[in-house]
Amino acid sequence: MNSLHNLLVEDNEGDILLTAEAVRSDLILPNINLPKVNGHEVLISVKQNPDLNEISSVILPTSSDVRDLKKPYRNHSNCYIVKPSDIQSFTNVIESIENFWIKIAELPNNADKLR
Repeated sequence: MNSLHNLLVEDNEGDILLTAEAVRSDLILPNINLPKVNGHEVLISVKQNPDLNEISSVILPTSSDVRDLKKPYRNHSNCYIVKPSDIQSFTNVIESIENFWIKIAELPNNADKLR
């Protein structure tokens, strides 16, 4: 069995624990509003790396502002989901992300496992 990794870029410890518990495969979840290197910069860097650029990325910000929505897609993010503020809704969103991106979607980075 192959080893799977996650790249979670988040500055909220509670969100880190909840997300790490729910997601167990290759997926990038950058928080846009980080204090030093923001999620956009992380996403650009990952998507420019040929060894990493096929990893799916889901932007999980607190903002629903349409101006914030366009930039991640221009930087090749696969999805933008506004982070819910309450724990149960957040857990439901993370489980939905895992269900779709890990269990349902056929992804290039999983192609070797399918053969």
